[in-house]
Amino acid sequence: MNNGGMHMINFIWAEDQNGGIGYHNHLPFHQPKDLNYFKTATMGHAVVMGRKTFESIGKRSLPNRANYVFTRQSDYDFKEAKPITKEELVALAKTTSVFIIGGNSVFRLFLEEVDYLYRTVVDGVYPADTYILPIDYDKFDLVKQTEEIGENDTRLTFQVWKRKTLH
Repeated sequence: MNNGGMHMINFIWAEDQNGGIGYHNHLPFHQPKDLNYFKTATMGHAVVMGRKTFESIGKRSLPNRANYVFTRQSDYDFKEAKPITKEELVALAKTTSVFIIGGNSVFRLFLEEVDYLYRTVVDGVYPADTYILPIDYDKFDLVKQTEEIGENDTRLTFQVWKRKTLH
């Protein structure tokens, strides 16, 4: 999204029709078109994730992105990513666009600061043990929506929501 040169805090995630976002620390569905959307949206930007999300991607950094991990474990071995605090993330967002990629504990911390929501809705209901936290969509405007057909003729709805207080 062109935001006039301002840098932003963004959330990006995919959910099923019931809001399912995870199952046994992995995505509950496999949709290459959504993974490509994620890659395109986040490429060249900073990505921030919680420790469990970092572990779910194999404790490795995502290529061509600055990778940061949010954790309360001060002795955690990151190797491929840098630890980050809330204050550091807010400062970073003044110099570059930041995409928070999960999980819910990190989304929850920035729910009042997030500027854009990049949401993919995967048609169908999948086994899930983690669901997206409640988001008050009345505080956001839907600024873009596209649909594609993914694997197994599954409809994917890509949405971008902008916080109403942004101009």
